[in-house]
Amino acid sequence: MRLGHHELYNEDLELRLCHEIQSGGHEAVTHISAPSNFISDLPASLALFTGLTRLDLSHNRLVSVPECLAALSGLTHLVLSNNLITEADMKTMTGLSSLRTLNLSGNQLEAIPTEILELTSLRSLYLGGNQIKEVGDKIS
Repeated sequence: MRLGHHELYNEDLELRLCHEIQSGGHEAVTHISAPSNFISDLPASLALFTGLTRLDLSHNRLVSVPECLAALSGLTHLVLSNNLITEADMKTMTGLSSLRTLNLSGNQLEAIPTEILELTSLRSLYLGGNQIKEVGDKIS
């Protein structure tokens, strides 16, 4: 599901997701690409997209990792680059047991949480362009 650039706000995204759910097409959706919009939060209904493997929300207005992502255990690629994220809440991401690629570059992170080690399938982690000042004890 490709969602156009520079036209989506939170309400628009929620309406489009609800339309997919009502039409029964949400279970077949494996990719959602919605970069360069005005998204600052995700609707809880995103958790119903259980077949989702790739999610690109780069270049939006997210200030944290959305909680609804925790339910997407099949997600393998998550791109949250170039948002306004100041802290990666690993409690949200610990449910992402299949996650292989995580891109948090170009945000405002100041630390790398040690809980990132709990993502045992993770193979690629992108953190460039942040304001990282400390690395967790277990990571170094």
